[in-house]
Amino acid sequence: MDAAFEYESESVHLLSQRAAFLPSTSTLLVGDLHLGKGDHLAMHGAPIPSGVNRSILNEAFGRLSQAIDRTGTKRVIVLGDVIHAATGLTEEVVEMTCRGFRACRDKGVDLVFIKGNHDRGLAPLAETLGVAMVDVLVEKPFAFVHDPAEAVPGAFTFCGHLHPAMPLGGGVRLPAFWKRHDMCVMPAFSRFTVGKLPDIQLGDDLYIIADGVIVHRRVADKASRVS
Repeated sequence: MDAAFEYESESVHLLSQRAAFLPSTSTLLVGDLHLGKGDHLAMHGAPIPSGVNRSILNEAFGRLSQAIDRTGTKRVIVLGDVIHAATGLTEEVVEMTCRGFRACRDKGVDLVFIKGNHDRGLAPLAETLGVAMVDVLVEKPFAFVHDPAEAVPGAFTFCGHLHPAMPLGGGVRLPAFWKRHDMCVMPAFSRFTVGKLPDIQLGDDLYIIADGVIVHRRVADKASRVS
C-alpha cells in the first residue's frame, strides 16, 4: 500500500519502490542511486564479490522499471548522486547502467539528472546517454535539488542526499520519506546505502517503507518519537 499527500492542489504519490510520482506532469522522482558503489568499495579493499555488485545494479533497475510501469511515467528525475564515484564506473557498470537507462527510454521516458555531491565524474556517462544534467530544476509549485540545504524558497522542494531512515534497533533501519511543510527528502533509491533518522521537528511527517507498505507517522516531539 502506497501513500499520498497534496500541495497546492497537486497530488504527490509516495511509492514503496522508494520513488515519488507527480501525476500532473507524469514525473517519477528517485534519489541517490549511487551506481557503482560496490565496485568503488571493492577497489579500496572491501570484500564485496562482483556478483553481489551486479545483483545490486540489476535489482535497482528492475525496481525502477516496475515503478515506471505502475505509474505510466513519462519522465524520471534523479535527484542527485546518480553514481557513487568515477572509480566505480567499470566497463561492466557503465554497460549495465546504459542498458538500464536505455530500457527506460524504450518505454518513452525522458531522463533528467540533478547533480549531486557524488556526481563529479558523471558528465561522460550523462553525455553518452544524452541526459541533461542540472543543478536545480524549478517547475512551480515544485523544485528539485540534491541537497536540502539548497532548497528553493517559495517552492515545495524535493531532494535527496540525507538517506532518511527509521531505526528499529539491532542495526535495522527502514527507509523513509521525510516531509516538512515545504520539502520532501526522498529515501535513497539504492538499497546499498546507510540511512539515519533525520533532524525531525514537530509537525514533520515520516512515511516509512516496511515490507512493501508505507506507514505514515507524524512527529510528536523532538525526542525522535512518532505517533
